[in-house]
Amino acid sequence: MPETIVVDRRTARRFLVRRTGLGRAGNPPAASADPASAAATAATLAAVRSMEYIQVDPVQVVGRNHDLVLAARVPGYRPEVLDRLLYGERRLVEVMANQRSIVPAEDYPLFRLRFRRLEEKERPLLADLEPVLNEVLVKLRADGPLSSLDFEDDRRLSGWWSLDGQPDTRVVRQALEWLWHFGRAVIVRRDGGRRVFDLPERVYGSDGAGPLSEDELRFLQAGLVQKYVRATGLSTPGRYHFGWFKRSAAERRALAASLVETGELVPVEVAGLKTPYFVPAAEAGDLATAGAWDPAPVIRFLPPLDNLIWDRERTLELFGFEYTWEVYTPPAKRKYGPYTCPILRGDVLVGRIEARLDRRKPASGGQREGEGDPVGGGCLVVRGLWWEGKPLAPKEFRGALEAWATACGASDVDYDPGRVPMSR
Repeated sequence: MPETIVVDRRTARRFLVRRTGLGRAGNPPAASADPASAAATAATLAAVRSMEYIQVDPVQVVGRNHDLVLAARVPGYRPEVLDRLLYGERRLVEVMANQRSIVPAEDYPLFRLRFRRLEEKERPLLADLEPVLNEVLVKLRADGPLSSLDFEDDRRLSGWWSLDGQPDTRVVRQALEWLWHFGRAVIVRRDGGRRVFDLPERVYGSDGAGPLSEDELRFLQAGLVQKYVRATGLSTPGRYHFGWFKRSAAERRALAASLVETGELVPVEVAGLKTPYFVPAAEAGDLATAGAWDPAPVIRFLPPLDNLIWDRERTLELFGFEYTWEVYTPPAKRKYGPYTCPILRGDVLVGRIEARLDRRKPASGGQREGEGDPVGGGCLVVRGLWWEGKPLAPKEFRGALEAWATACGASDVDYDPGRVPMSR
């Protein structure tokens, strides 16, 4: 049995900052790197492999979550590089992990277990949609790749997302979504925001569906858990999503104990905390020495679903930073704003910023001829700024803000300290 590693919160924070790729010095350079270059491709692919996954979300206020995650870590990052890795070279793939995620393509077979469990749980509840699921699969086999626009069926249904229960989603679109959840279809490209699907056997040479033997089940179960603990860096069985499956608290504790017994995990005690954490054995040495690493005081703006802050409870315990993504909070109940991004300086979360990318607005705020047409790269508009303690020096903050705007594809910044809400 490995001995428990005892660290303070600063050491744990620094380990996570470095582990999630936020430890390099200097602000992200202007996004002028050639997206076709081998260096840009290698850096983006290495970042995803190092983090193990990046969460995908359709909300685009400043940019796509996965682009913002990579822009904070990869010098000169360009969204075209990620799209090429996903849909051109197919070295990355979109899957349903705990949430919609991008993972290395070599990990796709591991998620067969997720696909099967989801299908076993959800498909019996979709009796009304079953004929459409089968019709869509037949057409994919015959004519794929296809998007929902390639189907003539215009029947609609409602769901929890529908306002007043109105049937506002095409049944074909929902069928494609479920088939992707079940591993019966894969996303092969995006035409704007619209997904295009095909069969996994045509894309990756194997079907994500089909029965699994007992040996395969054990192998995939172990592989997914190992990937989860690598992805989180410091994990705890106290979280319901431990191992990317919902389990009882007793099952999660037993799973962690078994991984300690086999030498795959090492127990971690963070001074002053009761939460039991664990670190992958291969990274135990990095954790033990992380306190001696002095991170450069570089400012990073983190999207709401960034890997560093994905575990909100851990963020509060280790960083002393309470964070809620308020995009789905009713406006009257919001404390900050719908797309507030934490601000990281070195290994400290020093504040939060509410901003949006306005592609139609010049930084001056004035009217331009032909309003309604995109103007240049648009403007990053700062709508709120809240510090956890002493504000950063204006020059330092402005430089970081401009670098972030450039990484987001904006050509200008609209930030007036005199009219932007600023408070703790």
